[in-house]
Amino acid sequence: MASIHGLLLSHAKPVTTDDVMDALDLSRGSAHTQLQGLVEWGLVYSLKVMGTRQVTFLAEKDPWQMMICIARERRKRELQPLLSLSDWSASWKDHCDEPNARGLAQTLQAITEQAQAVDTIMSRVLLEDERWWEQWFLRSLRRN
Repeated sequence: MASIHGLLLSHAKPVTTDDVMDALDLSRGSAHTQLQGLVEWGLVYSLKVMGTRQVTFLAEKDPWQMMICIARERRKRELQPLLSLSDWSASWKDHCDEPNARGLAQTLQAITEQAQAVDTIMSRVLLEDERWWEQWFLRSLRRN
């Protein structure tokens, strides 16, 4: 998926599935699946060519938007399932009194606490706009 995204980033004009297949020596199924994945992530736009059945693809070029899309998807795919461990571990640890089970419960609790902290930060990042983060970052670099 990353190689297709890189290919699309290097083109100023929309690219067809056939162009991706030829450039990266991929099968049609693989190219189509990866392109649809990039569209789902929000990193690529699919554009229908008027008067034809052909669909072309254009990459999002704005670095801030790309970062937001990646952060949103990572949060949804990786962080949210990890946060669901807290519900499971709470119900699970009530049924076990073994020392190993208590150790596992403590480890799971520590993991979910860290995941909740990261989720809070990512929620804040996704709500703020680029200008706020630029100002915050530049303010920390200034020397008085």
